[in-house]
Parts: sequence; C-alpha cells; structure tokens
Amino acid sequence: MSGDEKSFLADLDPAEHELVVREQVVFANLRQLRFPMLRYRRWDSLGSVELARSNPTKVMVAMVVQVDSAGSLPTASGYMYSFLQKGPGIRIVGIEPTPISSLPHDLPWDLDSLSAIRAGSLTLAYDSTVSNSDELAQRLSRAAAFVRGKWGQRPMPDTLFVFMSRSEETIKRWFNAGTPASGRSFILAGVDPLARPQSTWTSSFVEFWYPTGSTPDYPNGPDPNRVELVARHEFTHALTVKVRGQRAPAWALEGFANWVMWGDEQTGRQFVTGWTRQAAGQGQDVGQLPDDKKMAGGGGLNYALSQSVFQMVADRWGAGQATDFYVRTISGSTLDEATKTTFNLSGDDFSGQWRAYVRTLR
Repeated sequence: MSGDEKSFLADLDPAEHELVVREQVVFANLRQLRFPMLRYRRWDSLGSVELARSNPTKVMVAMVVQVDSAGSLPTASGYMYSFLQKGPGIRIVGIEPTPISSLPHDLPWDLDSLSAIRAGSLTLAYDSTVSNSDELAQRLSRAAAFVRGKWGQRPMPDTLFVFMSRSEETIKRWFNAGTPASGRSFILAGVDPLARPQSTWTSSFVEFWYPTGSTPDYPNGPDPNRVELVARHEFTHALTVKVRGQRAPAWALEGFANWVMWGDEQTGRQFVTGWTRQAAGQGQDVGQLPDDKKMAGGGGLNYALSQSVFQMVADRWGAGQATDFYVRTISGSTLDEATKTTFNLSGDDFSGQWRAYVRTLR
C-alpha cells in the first residue's frame, strides 16, 4: 500500500457513502499491516466484460496477499465487485467478500478499525478493546522466539500476523469463527499467479481472544503469562505449516503443539498425568489415541493423550527425535512409516510402548 488513499478510493461511487466509509477503514488497516505484497486482480475469467447500463455487473476479484516474505506462495481472498456505468465513467457500487481459497471470509481488516504494532518479525493487529498492546506484543514475540528455537533450522515462515481483541462478539465475527477461543490458527493455502488455490500450505493468521473476565482458559481473569503460553501452542501450528500435509492427523498437530507449549516444565507433565489418572479412575480408555472427530470436540484428556506421545519420545530418544517424528507424521507418512523411519519400530510396537508409558503415569 503506497499510502495514497485517494487512488485506492478513486473508482468507488461517491453516492455509496457506506461503501466509501468501509473502504476507508480497509485502506487504513491494510496500510498498517504492510503485507510484503498485496495486489488486486480479476479472478473469474480472462475474457472481456460487457457492462450493463442499467444494472450493476458483478465481477469476481481476488486480493492476492503475500503473508510470508520467505519465498512462499501468496494466498488470496475473494470479493464480488459490482460495477455500474455512470455517465462517461465506470464506478464500483458494491464489494462483498466471497471465499475463493482457504483464506476465510470476514477478515478483521474488512470489519473493524485496527491498530498495528511490530515486535521483531511479528505484527500484532488489535481493535479498540486492547489497551496494553505493547506488553502483549512483547509477550507474543517472546512466545514466537521460543517456538522458533524448538523448531530449529527446519522450514518455517519468517513473519507472523496476529489479530487480537478482548471482545467475545468480535472474536466470533473475525474469520467467521462462530465460537470464541483463546487462540486459533488459520492455515492458508497458496495460490498460483492466477490466484487459483494450490495444495500447498503457505502461511497462517493467528487470532487471540484476551478476555475481560474469567474463562475456562483464564480462570483467574486476564493474565499475560497465560497469553504467552497459549501463543506458544498456536505459533507451533503457524510456524510448522510448511511441512504440513493435507491430511495431517489432529492428535499429532495438537499433541506436538501442547508439548512445545509447556516446554520442559513440570507443569506439562502434571497436565498429562492429571488427566490420564482421572480418566483411568473413571474407567475411560486411555490406551487409544483420539481420532480427528474426538480431537475436534476438544477436551483435556484428548490433548493430554496426544501430548504424551511426544513427551514419551523426548524422554526416550530426545527432543530432536520428537520433532523429527512430528514432521514425518504430519507431512504424509503413515504412523508405521514414521515410526520405522524415526525409531526403527513398527507402528504396532511403538503403540505398545506408548500404552505402557501411559500406564506409568496413572
């Protein structure tokens, strides 16, 4: 964004006051976000368009965005533009978000006025409900550095874009989330030069809800320490996206993120032990990894069992092997292929060792 608001708004119909005001907000937001690359292009066809003189003509337009500057593919968001010939000129009389790739609609910069602050390679965009942005940006930057340290020299995005609000209703609207969550990562598919989605994950947007009162994740109310912990988890998803396949198992994605989140702290072990003991005491099965459907339902036990896999690997073979195993598991290998390559064990033998390990935690 060159900073030229006049040029950005030039083709809008001045009579569409609501549209002009909304696009003024969009321009101000995008100028602050400063994506490495941003451009608009027609998406639906390469042919010419004949404009009607009485009714608006609709044309699909892609906003192509380079989120990560480390040689990654860009991603794209779609908009249905309405053009109308008015007098000697052509005016834009409507712009409606329309999904065309993995980039969700209801993007924060289209909905609300944002402010942005940078801390290292991280950009934090936030709304008017957030008053301690400097402190939160430093916490988030520290969490990102922690995860990068764990990931080492493996491929990862070099930039992070984070969106934060303290409003539950806002968090529900942003990214069409529907339900509030303390943290949520949106994995973005790359697009080709014509803005057509590709089967390659390129980068992520991360959203945080920093509540004004108590929530299950914030039982004692707002807590910057907790923000940093949640950020470690979400940034693990965001920063490992370049090795992620199309059908990565949820237990591996969430289990590894939880293991990284706790680090080597005893609290992480207590989390696993507490949930497995409670479940075993209630007669629940703790000898099977949760499938994707169970993981989608959340629940501390599902996360604890998933985390325990990487905790066991780190205990027995080292943290580096835990990360290597994660890479193989989410990049397309079957469990059997991943365990044979990493540990020279069959999937069944590895699963047997894991079940025995879980029994020692009860």
